[in-house]
Amino acid sequence: MNGHLAVDLLRYGLLFWLGALVVPILYRLLNGGINVSGLLAQDVEGRDRGDTPPERVQFIVGILFAVLAYALQVLSQMHGTAPLKALPEVPQNLLLLFAGSHVIYLSGKLGRTLRN
Repeated sequence: MNGHLAVDLLRYGLLFWLGALVVPILYRLLNGGINVSGLLAQDVEGRDRGDTPPERVQFIVGILFAVLAYALQVLSQMHGTAPLKALPEVPQNLLLLFAGSHVIYLSGKLGRTLRN
């Protein structure tokens, strides 16, 4: 078997498998099979009151932004002239954003814990 054919089969098989995993998860999220209410709440009482700590929101937004930025960097390098042999280095600014988001989250969590 040709080496390139085996790599291509493995690549497309993996993409198909990941896609096959995403479809039922999205379906269950959309029809309510996976309960995400209170996902951002501090505790059960906060979920019942509808409280959402702002540091949790920024934490999730920061993580999603970092993942998207890195994925776009990988995709842009994949469509370059040379084949991608390794994942690119994580940009320093992205690491700082990620670390800052964690510091804000942990500070808010610590502040709420000390206040109670």
